Amino acid sequence: MMILELTHLSKTFGAQKILDDLNYQIETPEILALVAPNGTGKTTLLNIIANLEPWDTGQIEILDKTNKQYQIFKEMTYMQDSTVLFPQQTGLDHIRLIQSSYQLSTQQVNRIIDRVGIRNFLKKQVKHYSMGMKQLLLFTLAILPQPKLILLDEPLNGLDPRAINLVREILLDYHQQGTTIIFSSHNLDEIDRLTDNVVFLAHGKLVKPKEDTLTAKAYTVVLNDSAVLKTLVPVAALTILTEHKAILNVTPARFEDLIKKLAGTPNEILDTSVKKLNTEQIYFQLFKNNRIH
Repeated sequence: MMILELTHLSKTFGAQKILDDLNYQIETPEILALVAPNGTGKTTLLNIIANLEPWDTGQIEILDKTNKQYQIFKEMTYMQDSTVLFPQQTGLDHIRLIQSSYQLSTQQVNRIIDRVGIRNFLKKQVKHYSMGMKQLLLFTLAILPQPKLILLDEPLNGLDPRAINLVREILLDYHQQGTTIIFSSHNLDEIDRLTDNVVFLAHGKLVKPKEDTLTAKAYTVVLNDSAVLKTLVPVAALTILTEHKAILNVTPARFEDLIKKLAGTPNEILDTSVKKLNTEQIYFQLFKNNRIH
């Protein structure tokens, strides 16, 4: 069964092409992070996948059905922002609506309520909720049916570290049980804790990092004159920290070549520490002219 398939998907707003002939497939359960600057279309893409927003051309299939078939919502949920909540209703009212729609047992509902830890404010009207409380309610509504596909738009916004850790643990558990999770986030450090499967949306295209970017590491090096590296390493892969210290974002093979070139010279590398590139570093390597807001 194909979990998600986007075929020649395009969307424009006026003269601006938000999505440009996208083709993408998910065949096996995975956790996928969608990263992009504000205003570049990631929420639009999630809305279109859920058939909540029109698109110009292309086709979307979810679990072997077109996304225009209402039956997909039996196996897919979508966590949007808090504007979808009813301010005059309580959190429990929202829970009961999902329970009735999906015919969930009270035992299942109570188990998830207790795991997320929202029971103590469920009887309050949503208009009295903090942002974090609204986010946890929205997250609970999304995971209650235990769907095969969950879309989440900025699920970590407004959450404290304890809640972020809890959301991460639950999503990892759901994935282990066979659920595919697609989420957008500006919290790039948390993306790295949840998945190394990242796709970037820029200029209307979904871009996967190249293999050499994925295998690159961040080498912090100490040498006599760090300026010499400007002639040996691409500008995008080099950060000069001080006269004697720099960071190189390169593959292990390229770093070994650099060590050999500098060996025996006045600028021989004297000390090195290494880390795997994180999502933020990969982002700025790929799209250094775009800012993450």
